[in-house]
Amino acid sequence: MQDYGAPPSRPTALTVVAVVAIVLGVLSSCCGLYAGFGLVVSDRMQAASQRLASVGRSADDPAVHDQLVMQAELLAFQRSWAPFTGGAVVLQLFVALLCILGGALALAGKDVGRVMLLGTFAFGTLFELARGAVEAFMQFQMSDITRRFMARAMETAQHGRPPVPGMGQTMGAVMGGATAAGIVVLLLWALVKVAYYVTGSVMLRREDVRRFFA
Repeated sequence: MQDYGAPPSRPTALTVVAVVAIVLGVLSSCCGLYAGFGLVVSDRMQAASQRLASVGRSADDPAVHDQLVMQAELLAFQRSWAPFTGGAVVLQLFVALLCILGGALALAGKDVGRVMLLGTFAFGTLFELARGAVEAFMQFQMSDITRRFMARAMETAQHGRPPVPGMGQTMGAVMGGATAAGIVVLLLWALVKVAYYVTGSVMLRREDVRRFFA
């Protein structure tokens, strides 16, 4: 005999989406807090790096001068983008909090949790695409500053000797490859989250999921 008083079982699709949302929210929160801490102490870390670069070396050393100039250029570039970087960290923490809260409410059978997740996924998709594009641009710009420093460093290291054939091209290829690899990883992680947001939105709109909250 069927028990009409028994509560409906929670759809597997809802459980998967909600649990992943909580896990992703926790991971994003940790990454956001770490990034925020890095922004707060970036000036101190840069000053310490400059002091280490000149330890035991003359201030007139061209290599020391070039390295200090590179660090100053990188710091100036990072400061110019500080509003975007800081805002991105705040939004990342905001999205992470909504994922955790929405996932927990959805698992508790509250339809407000499903609605919250749908809104978070829509905003998160736009946010990840925009942040990924801007951060890729920033990586290219910072890589250009580093490549120019490496070229000057190679010339300084020769001390008047004939340059090693192909050394400049080799260093440029290495730096370019490292930058490309970093950007690929950054964009892949963004695309993974976007894929989850889109897939999660579709699953939360399924008939059995909506019927569970009715």
